[in-house]
Amino acid sequence: MSPPEGDTTTLAEGSTVKCDVGCHIGGHIVQAAATCQVGAKPAALIGGIGADAAACAACCYEVFLRLARPGKPTAAVAPALAAVAAAYGCVLVEGVLSHQVKRFLIDGDKVVLSVPGPDAQEPSGQEFAAGEAWCLDVLVSKAPAGSSEAAAGKTRVLDERETQVFKRDAAVERGLKSPTARKVLAEIERRFPLTPFSLRSLASVTPGEARLALTEMLKHNLVRPYPVLREACRSAVVAQCKGTVILNTNGTDRLTATPRMPTEVKLSAELVEASGEGGPRAKLDDNLKALLAESVSAKKRRNKKK
Repeated sequence: MSPPEGDTTTLAEGSTVKCDVGCHIGGHIVQAAATCQVGAKPAALIGGIGADAAACAACCYEVFLRLARPGKPTAAVAPALAAVAAAYGCVLVEGVLSHQVKRFLIDGDKVVLSVPGPDAQEPSGQEFAAGEAWCLDVLVSKAPAGSSEAAAGKTRVLDERETQVFKRDAAVERGLKSPTARKVLAEIERRFPLTPFSLRSLASVTPGEARLALTEMLKHNLVRPYPVLREACRSAVVAQCKGTVILNTNGTDRLTATPRMPTEVKLSAELVEASGEGGPRAKLDDNLKALLAESVSAKKRRNKKK
């Protein structure tokens, strides 16, 4: 959700909020996302299922980081993330892709699926490679205890009019009838040729004219929408953790700050195994504990003294 100009929506105390941002310098793109709660201390969480989900997403991200190594299969990621989600009483959200990114390319052909299925599979034998940049993205969902609905990790679009973010599809070329649509398309190709943009960022026309112009472009697949997705389970809370990294032969460089769970976070009592640096963590199996104990950062080479 990217609020339109004049939006008066107020976030309630204790609401769980996902903050998702991205930027580029000279076409080199980075993205990051974190989950927090309104009214909490900076970078802290009050508690409840929102805290459980956010802690789960952060732990999944750390596991993902350690599996994204040159020569390792991308197919090993999904089972590990599912095991972490289960430990926190959460489910992974379906349809979430982590992309390899390149200069001026936010969604490369090489992807990792958090939840592979019959209609969505990764290429067989796909591996991570040294020198690649990746945007790692994890979303998890959790429903309240005793809820009549179980968090299914399935999403739905309630209202297409809520969509405020779009991206030009450079592979599609087609003429437009409306002069206003042509004017807006010219602005998009000048200012946002390869990256997402919000409706309110279009300055050449009024918001109403921009919406009509984008409707015409959508009919011809000139732009791709980023719809507002909601959990099929209305009582569930969804948390996200996303960051951009570069894979090296001797470790991984984090290009964006990774959200870390503060010690103030209050997980559900039945989940907590121990607290310490990075906050409380749910009960994980020995394989995941060993994986999380591994170092991530690239080791700096020391110059030998002559």
